[in-house]
Amino acid sequence: MRILILATELSPMTGGIQRYTHALALAAAKAMGPSNVLVLPFNGSYPATFPGYALNDKLARAQRLFGVVPRRWVHAFHLRRLIAKFQPDLILCNHVELAPHGRRAKKLNGTPYWVVAYGIEVWADIPPDQANALEKADRIISISKVTEGILAAKGIDPAKMELLYYGVDTNAFTPEGEGASKSPVLLTVCRLDAAERYKGYDRVIELLPDLLKEFPALRYRIVGDGTDRARVEELARRLGVQDRVQITGIVLDTNQFTDEYRQSDIFVMPSMFQSGSKAYGEGFGIVYLEAAACGKPVIAAKGGGADEAVADGETGLLIDVAQRDALRGAITRLLRAPEEARTMGAAGRLRVTKLFSRERFEERFSELLRK
Repeated sequence: MRILILATELSPMTGGIQRYTHALALAAAKAMGPSNVLVLPFNGSYPATFPGYALNDKLARAQRLFGVVPRRWVHAFHLRRLIAKFQPDLILCNHVELAPHGRRAKKLNGTPYWVVAYGIEVWADIPPDQANALEKADRIISISKVTEGILAAKGIDPAKMELLYYGVDTNAFTPEGEGASKSPVLLTVCRLDAAERYKGYDRVIELLPDLLKEFPALRYRIVGDGTDRARVEELARRLGVQDRVQITGIVLDTNQFTDEYRQSDIFVMPSMFQSGSKAYGEGFGIVYLEAAACGKPVIAAKGGGADEAVADGETGLLIDVAQRDALRGAITRLLRAPEEARTMGAAGRLRVTKLFSRERFEERFSELLRK
């Protein structure tokens, strides 16, 4: 069996969708053999070689070379040639925006296609071309139960949907090697994008002046970058906490990235959730699992995928963002009770190992292929 994966991009350290695609490609290569898996990146940068599977570099170079041509024409032309040469038995579209390519390939060649559904890109109003391709997909892979429910409410046949939770590499994300910190550290890992302020980093910064009265050594680290960074830095300056807010930018080195989790005390990302035409929130929240795998308690907001990624009161705390002091109360509770925080972190590590490991992800993906 040969699988062609249509990917938005391949840099696995730049976001949740990219991490999920990376895990999919590795799982497919493990199940079918690397020579039977081909990954086609449509946008963004990607490595010249990628461990575990092959890339069609000629096709990718052509897309960059003819970038002034409408991408739909370029992609359709090269995709048709690639399918004729590779002859895949299955096309896996890693994003709903790529689903129309799968639909056209099926119409031309009869090749079945699957579509991965994450969060806001399918929670909100879907463009007609993409919605039609989603409805005609042979299977829809959902990353969370909340996304399954929203798609079902939109009229997607539940029989076509399959749940596939992300799997963390628990050999890479571990509590081991944790550096001793003399001052408590709050951590958020996310894009600092002006369109993603719902992630809640503003609210953490706004609490710092009060939190510092009780915890004068407290620091807040944000791993990420984006269009909202300058505004966030200005907010910290305006509140007089600029020396306690540290923004690292994007961290591409895996060891350095995991060390950020290990050297923190509490992971906090209180993303708000809303479905409908103006949807926002976490489709699942891979970073919650990564933090838990590193033995850290997690503070998240109720709603969206966080309800599935965090076991409230066991591996972390789920707060109601509508309650004014809920976030302050959750942070204060765990800072005052480091033993409780460590217990939650240990429980989180155990839960990820049992339910959300890379091995479980690969087993489930192989099961879907056998179906």
